[in-house]
Amino acid sequence: MVTYKIDLDITPGGLPKVLHVKQYQTDATLEFKLHARRGTLNIGNVTDCSIRGTKTDGNGYSASAEFVSASTVVRVTLTAQMTAVAGRQPYEITVTDSTGKMITATFYLDVQRAAFDTDTISDSVIRELTEAMDHTNEILAAYDGAQYDDVPTAGSVKAVKSGGIKTAIDAVTVNITPVAIEGTRYKINIVTPTP
Repeated sequence: MVTYKIDLDITPGGLPKVLHVKQYQTDATLEFKLHARRGTLNIGNVTDCSIRGTKTDGNGYSASAEFVSASTVVRVTLTAQMTAVAGRQPYEITVTDSTGKMITATFYLDVQRAAFDTDTISDSVIRELTEAMDHTNEILAAYDGAQYDDVPTAGSVKAVKSGGIKTAIDAVTVNITPVAIEGTRYKINIVTPTP
């Protein structure tokens, strides 16, 4: 496996680095050595480290990344979805520490077109949505195991059962659609039936 080592400045302004890769390439690790051109780079106890970006076809990408605190390196594995579409794509690395302080650094992934197409289809891969979907069964199990009151009473912590909150929640549908070409912003519409 190939390892690309990139020095990445977290100081706002300046020109973002450009990393050249081939379309459909997956056999690589990206190691970003974070540094500050101005000031001192102080990163506390890291609670979250991620990468996100937008491919040239408008599909978003978001995934967890590994943070090596001793060397302030962010490690990312190149995936098929990151290289599915040719073109220059903006990406951002985000590191959040336990105090809520967030550090971001931007770079471009310049995906050079492959000579032959493969069956890899570009799609949006959004970490937050994937994680939420992974917990769907837990949410449904908790919902099914909830206790309900037939008639609400003052001070009751139970939901209303017949014709009330449970029925309304059962009839709700959720639609998630992309609303922006740049970034990974999504619009979530909650559609409730009309009585």
